[in-house]
Amino acid sequence: MTFGEKLFKLRKEKGLSQEALAEQIGTTRQAVSKWENNQGFPETEKLLQLSNIFEMSIDFLLKDEKSSNTVNERGYYVNKEMATGFIANQKKICRYVGIGFMSWALVGIPYVMFTSNLTWRFLGMAIFIIIGISSFVLGSFSEQEQYKVLREEPLILDYAYLQELSNAYQAKKRIYVAMSVPSIILFIVGILAVSLTMSGKFD
Repeated sequence: MTFGEKLFKLRKEKGLSQEALAEQIGTTRQAVSKWENNQGFPETEKLLQLSNIFEMSIDFLLKDEKSSNTVNERGYYVNKEMATGFIANQKKICRYVGIGFMSWALVGIPYVMFTSNLTWRFLGMAIFIIIGISSFVLGSFSEQEQYKVLREEPLILDYAYLQELSNAYQAKKRIYVAMSVPSIILFIVGILAVSLTMSGKFD
């Protein structure tokens, strides 16, 4: 994708006419038209202004297709601020979901602990179940409307920021894989404890 194509698509995403964009950066509509038709490039000062207006790096604006060949030209442009907000929103949703699953996994604790007191057993189980359901409900309503489009459209990201996200993802993936092993073991132990209790081994 050339500089002119990117400028055209970014301008359309912002809902700006050539005249409106020209006015913002102190140039003419004809100059903007020439840039979009790849008949020249703006000077450095204008490039900085365009970078600020569209919240894209100059590097992304100037690099051609060979530098970001995975970009879908028909995609929805996502700036760094929006991508960061989306990730933070997803982390919030995942926390709620995680608490929900953890609460349901802990249902077995009162079941095992209060074998001789049915009232406390079912009360404890009910509390954990309610906490789990509440967490799932909160998670389902936590996604912000502005981010829903990111699930529906192909995305175009700043190339440098995409690389940054990829590196961060690989680093976190290694941590999560290491954490998943003891978590799975504890989950299996919990299931075995509940099964043995139900079969009367701990009575």
